[in-house]
Amino acid sequence: MTVLYMLTRRVTTGTKVLRTITLQLQRLTSFCTYRRGDSLKEAASTTYSQVFAPYHGWAIRKVVVAGMYALPTKPQLLRKLNEDENSAKIYMQSYMTSVDAVVAHVDKLFLFKDLGIDCT
Repeated sequence: MTVLYMLTRRVTTGTKVLRTITLQLQRLTSFCTYRRGDSLKEAASTTYSQVFAPYHGWAIRKVVVAGMYALPTKPQLLRKLNEDENSAKIYMQSYMTSVDAVVAHVDKLFLFKDLGIDCT
């Protein structure tokens, strides 16, 4: 292996990791804005299918769907976090405000470096 190959490989891996992180941020934002009932499974399933499923193969998608059956309900999660609906909402709004700026900056960086937005 040449040094150039190793450097190129490391950069490619780094860009994929950065893209995965921004996708996770977007997924969490979608999850926070999901407003139907107390089912975290439904919220996680909907946001996963919007954000990550297009990038995963059949096997990964099946494992993720199977894992969603272990998710607690919203009241159970809030109880474990020692939060109520109102305090959790404050944290989520603060997160969503911040994450939009981060994702926009990373997208600009990808475009500036001619990496495109989709680095799969």
